[in-house]
Amino acid sequence: MKIDRDKQQQALERAKEILQESERRRAAVRLEKNFRDVAGGSVSALENDEIVVNFANFMYAIHEGGEDDQVNAALDTLGHGICHENRKMRERAIMVISIFIGLNLDNKETVFNRKLAGILADWLSKEEEFIAGFDTITRQMRQMMQEMFDLGQWREAEALMIVIHQISSGFTQKNNAIKKILQNVQNRLSGKSVTDLLLASYLNPHSGNRETAETLLTHLGSNTLTHIIDRLVEEEDREKRFLLIELVPKSRKVFDIIKELLNDEQPWYVIRNCMILLSGNNDEDLYELIEPYAGHSDMRVQQQVVNSIWKIGGRSLKKRLLKVLNIINDELKPAFIARLGHMHGDKEIGAALTDMLIRRGEFPKFVREDIVLGLAEQLAFFPSPETLAEMKILIEQRRKINDENDPILHAAEISLKIMENEAISRKLADKTTQAGSQEEEMLFLDMSEDGLVMAANETDEEDILHDEKDDAFLEIMAETQNKSSASVHALPEDKDHLSIWSDFYDAFSSDEFSAFYAALKKQEYNAGELLAAKGDEARKLFLIDSGNVILTTEKNEVNIHLRHLRSGNMIGSSFFAGSPWPFFMTAQDKVACHVLDKEGLEQLENQPEIRKKLKDYCKFHDIISLLLDMLKKPRPHENQVRIVNTNSSLGFIKTSEKDNNTGQCLGGINGGMCIEIPAESKSKNKSRYEICDTLVETFLCDKDGKYEKVFGVVSGWQQTEGGKLKLLIKFYRPCQANQYLCDTLTLL
Repeated sequence: MKIDRDKQQQALERAKEILQESERRRAAVRLEKNFRDVAGGSVSALENDEIVVNFANFMYAIHEGGEDDQVNAALDTLGHGICHENRKMRERAIMVISIFIGLNLDNKETVFNRKLAGILADWLSKEEEFIAGFDTITRQMRQMMQEMFDLGQWREAEALMIVIHQISSGFTQKNNAIKKILQNVQNRLSGKSVTDLLLASYLNPHSGNRETAETLLTHLGSNTLTHIIDRLVEEEDREKRFLLIELVPKSRKVFDIIKELLNDEQPWYVIRNCMILLSGNNDEDLYELIEPYAGHSDMRVQQQVVNSIWKIGGRSLKKRLLKVLNIINDELKPAFIARLGHMHGDKEIGAALTDMLIRRGEFPKFVREDIVLGLAEQLAFFPSPETLAEMKILIEQRRKINDENDPILHAAEISLKIMENEAISRKLADKTTQAGSQEEEMLFLDMSEDGLVMAANETDEEDILHDEKDDAFLEIMAETQNKSSASVHALPEDKDHLSIWSDFYDAFSSDEFSAFYAALKKQEYNAGELLAAKGDEARKLFLIDSGNVILTTEKNEVNIHLRHLRSGNMIGSSFFAGSPWPFFMTAQDKVACHVLDKEGLEQLENQPEIRKKLKDYCKFHDIISLLLDMLKKPRPHENQVRIVNTNSSLGFIKTSEKDNNTGQCLGGINGGMCIEIPAESKSKNKSRYEICDTLVETFLCDKDGKYEKVFGVVSGWQQTEGGKLKLLIKFYRPCQANQYLCDTLTLL
């Protein structure tokens, strides 16, 4: 009997297995049918609990079977389900998508990331309730997005990141539970590794993902903002610094971060960059963070403080400017005075400038003339008895020690005429309107007692208008108007020496900058004056601040044409090698520059770091003489250069497409190259002379086969006997490769 019972039990278990297997098969059939229904667009299949539990696994199995199109179709339907008006339907769809994302993460599958990111972005923008599964799916969403960032699937994640930011920032209104969870997602995503990855692409001008990286960086939240500011304040490259500033929003959070940074001792460039950020919000309350650095030991920081105060503006601007005027380095005062000149007629500004003129003997000799010249020009627009009296004293002093060509004497005389004419005009206006006050009349009487202004109250208006000096009066007015217009704009904010050469100076520490700047000499040259002559052996390095300088290899030579030097150009003609000057440098108009001569270089003899940085900069930027050497001693490369001309004014140049002609590279260095190109052999083609200053784009190939796009400008040219042109091209930024072949040259 026992044996029979055992057989019976075995038979029952076998029957159960058969039934279970049969049920599994029927369930699989039902599951497949429902999957096909969902893939066909039916959401109602999700109403079956059994289907929902196993659907994601079945869908992943379909993917492994190679039917991704069916999986994508099913995901589209699930996307509709997750946004369904019925809450229960949304929760079922969330469960399926959540399980499917988990399977993808476990198996490191990324093919569906874009589709899933789009579905989740659409759902989050529409969901109003904290439904079942919300916290689970958002946690998986964060893991998926982290993976997408690491893999460079930035465009695929962009829309979802924007939606998360809009909700977490409150721009899109959601309940607090949803907002809090998405804020956590945003903060967890905005780690330093992700920020650094995105910044590397954003700051790379050749990156194909630059715009996407910018979008993600501006939507990743407060942690990323902190990382961006940390990077910005340490950034020494000017272009990158301005790119980073564009990522920083104008918010109190930013200034709290900066305030915390400034609590610690920082290098000069960190402080300078903090000042730039603080001034970007035009918030007067931020002045208290900026003002303490007006007396910083590094003049570059002082310069930025001044710029920041001007930018912030506000009702207390004048008070702040007057305070800073007495704090900043004397070398910054000429430019500062020129900017104060824009505040015409302000009595307090006029009094402060007049006081400086009275105390002119206290300023150091090396900067005194510049300060006095600025005061003599600008005080014309701040007339007062004290100003007139001191201007007269200045004129008498300068006449005793200088001739009529003295620029300070000339400026003071012009300013005196302006103030005299202003007094006459005001008196005439008072008499015409009969509205002049007794106080104003006394002012003019006081002036006339000094012999500086005619006693207008004793002269009939008709007499004044027809005075024998009418012609002289009109000439003075015309001259002074021209003079005032020129002087007011002589030193705009972004044209002072420190601003022009900020990229160069950024490489120096505070001590190095102070030492180098002290070794420079400020020089001015009038039109036609030689800065250097061919064959000179004097070692001089010119940093041109304003004006134009003509370069010629021989007097009256027309064979080699060189680009004029302008503000921001450095030239020293093998300054460190001590080679003779290979060309003449002549001022085309008034030229201002700072010069490092042999004596100045000797002052830096115990500053090897300065000399090294200077030498490296010259290697890349002071290259005209090196390019000229390539004309004399060409080293042709074997490769032919493809020539593309998009400049209609240079039609005489033969191109590779039109004329089947190619050019040849005669030599190249980091800072530029010499290239020979085919051209029509017309000797009287005026447009040839326009080729200087032409922008070019070139593709360079290094020895490892890597290509680099470099922009430059034609800095000179020479015509050969065969009609070809040899172009001297200076790169805007040095190329990375020490040795390269030129593949393509495009004239823009």
